[in-house]
Amino acid sequence: MEGVMMYHGEKQLDQRLTIRLDKDRFDALEKMARSEGFSMSVVVRHLVYRYIEQQRRFAVGR
Repeated sequence: MEGVMMYHGEKQLDQRLTIRLDKDRFDALEKMARSEGFSMSVVVRHLVYRYIEQQRRFAVGR
C-alpha cells in the first residue's frame, strides 16, 4: 500500500507490522473477520488496541 494514507479516528496509521500465523489460526481469523465484515487488519488492530489499554489499566492498578 505504498503511498496510501490510512487513518484511525484522527490518527494517521503510518507504521506497519508483519506477523506470522500458522495456517489454522490464519484461516480462522480470515473466516471470522470476513463473517463480521472486517478485514483481518482491522481485527488485529482492534485486538492490539485492547491489549494496550488493558495493560495500561493493569499498570495503574499496581
